[in-house]
Amino acid sequence: MLRNGEILNSILAAQKEAAELIMHARGILAEIKTGHRDVVTEFDKRVQELLIERLGAAVPGAAFFCEENSRRDSLEADSLFIIDPIDGTMNFVRGFHHSAISVAYMSRGELSAASVYNPYVDEAFTALKGEGARLNGRPVSVSALPLSESVVCCGTSPTSRSWRTAPLSL
Repeated sequence: MLRNGEILNSILAAQKEAAELIMHARGILAEIKTGHRDVVTEFDKRVQELLIERLGAAVPGAAFFCEENSRRDSLEADSLFIIDPIDGTMNFVRGFHHSAISVAYMSRGELSAASVYNPYVDEAFTALKGEGARLNGRPVSVSALPLSESVVCCGTSPTSRSWRTAPLSL
């Protein structure tokens, strides 16, 4: 059985290999999944298949819960990888280089390792259970500044019309 750090290393290696598919993508065609803002590309599918292949070899018998196909194994599996192959597909389709490859690993229902890798800037945000978060290996933490003196940014591309028209409340 691999330790969490070894699993995270396997995730990072698979993400960096999959990033080559994204970085060399040309002629990107999108298919509509559930609505005009919810699309999938052949690159989503290819990246996901590569991740399943590499991570399945690293952790034999692992289950997978994936965004881009019907591969949705039980979240209660002993070893489970959760994959969003191109997180930010609309950005990817439009050539806006702000997408990531997101992978998490759960062991017996507990999240134990995760990585969000942005190949365009070679940034890997990683976390190991009980060890905090890192950016390219350097520890990161939240700011002690009050919210009134902070910069906060979020974005979304809601696929449901009800989400787009719902009033914002803070």
